[in-house]
Amino acid sequence: MPDSQQRLLLTSAAKPAAMAGWCSYDSADHGPAERCMIQALRLCTEIAATTTIGPPPPVRTCGVLAAVSRAK
Repeated sequence: MPDSQQRLLLTSAAKPAAMAGWCSYDSADHGPAERCMIQALRLCTEIAATTTIGPPPPVRTCGVLAAVSRAK
């Protein structure tokens, strides 16, 4: 699969996972929030590891997720 398509596919999965994590976090469901955010973070690192055409779009998402994971 071309890098651009792979990036689009992984980004399309990472963004809703992060959003679900934030929704769960806002609802005080911290277990599901953590699982969703970890999944989004894994998808972000997958994008960074497998594509060669510059930084992936959800890099900011990864930074936010990393900050939240440290705040626990």
